[in-house]
Amino acid sequence: MKSVMLFFCLLLCSTALYAQDPQGEPPLSKKSEKGSFVLELALGGEGLKNGPNALDLMLRDPAGKKVEGAEITVTPWMPLMGHGVWEKPVVTERGGGHYQVGNVVIIMSGLWELKVTVGTGEKQDRAGFSFYVAEKKEAPKEAVEQPRDGFQRQVASYSVPNVTLLNQDGQKVSLKELV
Repeated sequence: MKSVMLFFCLLLCSTALYAQDPQGEPPLSKKSEKGSFVLELALGGEGLKNGPNALDLMLRDPAGKKVEGAEITVTPWMPLMGHGVWEKPVVTERGGGHYQVGNVVIIMSGLWELKVTVGTGEKQDRAGFSFYVAEKKEAPKEAVEQPRDGFQRQVASYSVPNVTLLNQDGQKVSLKELV
């Protein structure tokens, strides 16, 4: 009985030590689709917000061993709108299975997915994390940018050219259809 209680105490203490990000928020933990990796994503204080975001990612194998040297890509995707973002997130390895994901630029409120692809040698796997990004609060009137000397704001109407682009999934998309 004592060994069972000791086990649970150690489990609770170790979880509290490694499962908190610097802001004190617990990470989101998920197994990859094929079960090759366990990903722990820590967002910080208020979670994802409109604008640039930075995230921490801990990568482990199914046995709990930290995975170093992985090739990781992160793609922000808005499933209800069928689009991602222009800015590409930057993943930097920090050592000990820890990766920093910067430049995660969220462009609007709503339901977002972070599609994470992980590769190490022959192992390739992926996982997805879903988040709701709240609507951006209106700036106080004193914080609204005032016109600068010699510049005026104006509204103009342009016709969009019939150009075909490739999205982040390599699919062809007509620019006119996106507008």
